[in-house]
Formats: sequence, structure tokens, C-alpha cells
Amino acid sequence: MNFISRLTDCAAFCRFDNEGRCIDVAPSVKETPAIKRDIIGKHISEIFPEDVSKKLLMSFKEISSSFTSKRIDCQIKDASEIIYLEIHIFPDQNNNLLVFFHDVTKHKKIEETIEKHKPLLIEYSQLISIFEAVEHIVYVTDMDTYKILYVNKTIRDMYHNRPLIGKLCYKEFQGFDTPCPFCTNSIIRNNNGQPYYWEHYNKKLKAYYHITDKVIKWPPDNKDVRFELAIDITRYKLLEEKLQKIAITDELTGIWNRRYFLQQGKQQFQFSHRYKIPFSLLILDIDHFKNINDRYGHLVGDKVMKQTVTTILKNLREADILCRIGGDEFGLLLPHTDLSGALLIAERLRSSISKAAIKYLKDTFSITGSIGVANYSKKFKSFSEMFKRADIALYEAKRSGRNMVSYKPLRTIPPKRKR
Repeated sequence: MNFISRLTDCAAFCRFDNEGRCIDVAPSVKETPAIKRDIIGKHISEIFPEDVSKKLLMSFKEISSSFTSKRIDCQIKDASEIIYLEIHIFPDQNNNLLVFFHDVTKHKKIEETIEKHKPLLIEYSQLISIFEAVEHIVYVTDMDTYKILYVNKTIRDMYHNRPLIGKLCYKEFQGFDTPCPFCTNSIIRNNNGQPYYWEHYNKKLKAYYHITDKVIKWPPDNKDVRFELAIDITRYKLLEEKLQKIAITDELTGIWNRRYFLQQGKQQFQFSHRYKIPFSLLILDIDHFKNINDRYGHLVGDKVMKQTVTTILKNLREADILCRIGGDEFGLLLPHTDLSGALLIAERLRSSISKAAIKYLKDTFSITGSIGVANYSKKFKSFSEMFKRADIALYEAKRSGRNMVSYKPLRTIPPKRKR
């Protein structure tokens, strides 16, 4: 059985390089040894049909040059059946791509069945038998009164057969006293008979759902009513969120990585530009970190890195964002912080880092850090320019003796930086 066949009714997680070759397969809903044999080391074009592999490769290129995730919907003919896939792609911190394959074939088949059996042409009992056979949530409501007209066995079991017919859908299903602010009745009324798809987190049930809403005719008077099919996707959403977090988290220290730093930096820069809100940026570098690695080894270097992160976090506010942006270098985004506030925070960090003792066997030693500061100005055209200014200030701090905080005003001619 090949990889595509094993995707049926499950989810799988794979890591690809940006050229499209599979590096690894994470534990899946099903057994993975056979999947691993099928695809590790293979190019995406060897795994999927040409149309799907081309679509994936194009997405890989887009994502590798940006900082966003992407979703692709596709269908694959495998043997005698068609498999519908929902594919989510996330960039990770090593410029590889995490790909989450989610089979949604059952969902599509349910929709096709409902579309095929037009309610106007069948008896009420036949319509109910179709809904009763669906293992996911199905219910029907009056769009004018919001009263529940029908719930299938899945809902009855969820609510322990508590009477629901005639009651208000928003009160029973969402726990609201008034109609849901996200109700799609107005959308499906004007959707030319087509289904409307969306996702929702139900706070009352504490679950994520993929929802299909549609206007149908309800026997015996053929009145327009709201039909809803809701499939629980909580398991997949939590896995998706985990993947997204992996893509923006530094593996060693557990803080945000460079990708997240650039994402948030750009957003904060635009926010400050639009609303004239103060915003500052710090770039912090551990002094002589290479010497620590050379003398004590990389395990001690990792310990120093983690302890430095702990020290920094103790001195930050809840709104501040700390990221590891490369090697022994950290970026700190300080929202709502003017230059004087940023310099105070930077000096507090510098002092705290120098006072923290590092223990290794019988040795105890300390480290220092150099910090470059930049403050938002309308003269900056982008976050990238602000980032460069902080980097120039960091270089000045290191050039002037290290264990210092430096700020370079915009009027200063930037020196050429030597690495």
C-alpha cells in the first residue's frame, strides 16, 4: 500500500527541503514505517501525481521566500477512488517545510450525497435516513426564528438525548442569549443555493469544527431552512497550531526565532508608522561567545545561551518580544517604548547578564553582552532599515570595548561593519 493510500481517513506530517525532497516523516495517525519507506529521500514528484506535485513545488517556492503558511486543496485518484486532501504547509527555522496532509474525503462524500439527493424530490423519511447515517453533526434550523427543526443521532448522543427540537440553536449549541454574531444565515440566503464553508471554535463544546452551511427545502411544506454539517477537526487544528509554533520557535532556547522576529517587527513597525506609537528595538550579542565554546565545549555554550535567555526574560515586560535571531545574537521588540525607555531596559539587561554566574564543574564564570538600540522614526522607510540601525549600534558597542549599550542617531554616517 503506497503513501497516498495510507493517507485515507488520517493525517500525516512530513518535512521537505525547499527543493521538494522528503527529509522525514513524523508519527501519524496510522503506522508510519511503511510510509517512511515509501517517501523518505524521494522528491515530491515521485510521491504525487504531476498536477499535485507542481502545485506543491510552486507553493514551496512562495513560502521559502516569505514568512507565511499556505493551504492547498487537491484531489488524487488512487486505484478506483478519489482522495480529497487538505494540505497545510509551514516554513520551519531551518528553511525546510513542514507539510500536514489531512484527508477530507469523507467530508466531500457527505456533501456529494446531500447534493445528489435533492430534498424536493424525496420523502421526509428518506431525507432523515440520509442525515441519520452521517457520523458527524447534522442539524436543521428555521432561519427566521432560529428554532431547531432536526438534529441527527450524533447530536442526540452528544446531548444525552436531551430534547432540542423547538429550542433556540444559538442558546443550545453556543450558550448565547442572542443570535450568534457569526451566524451565516444572511450569507447562505444570498449564496445562490451554493454551500458556504467555514471553520469555527465552539467555546461551549471546546472544539474546532469545519462547517458546511446551505439553504435547503424542508418537507413537508418545502420552506427554506438552514442545513448545517459540522465535522470535528479539533485534533487536526491542535496539530496544525503545534506545527505553526514549531516553525517560529527556536529549538534550543524555546523562545521565538528569526522568522517570528521579522514577522512581528514588520507588523509593529507598520503599527507605529500608522498610529505614531513609540517602538524600540534591541539587538543583543553575547561577548566572546566563541571563546566559551572553544574552552568548555558546545554543551556549556548551550547552557550559557539558555541562562542568558532566562536572565533576559526576567527583566522584560509581558508585551516585549524576545527572539533568537542567529548564533549568540538576540532581538528584542519593545512596543510602546520610546528611546529613553529602551536605553533603560538595555542597561538593565546588560547589568543583569554581567552579574549572572555560570557554573561548570568546579568553575564559575560570568559573561557580558553588548547591546545596540534603535528607536522608530518616520525617517525609516521599513523595519529592515530600523534593524540595520540597531545592528550598526551593536557593532559600535563591540568595537568600543564590549559590555556596553550603544545608540547611533540617524544623522550619524554608518561605518562599514566587519565581521
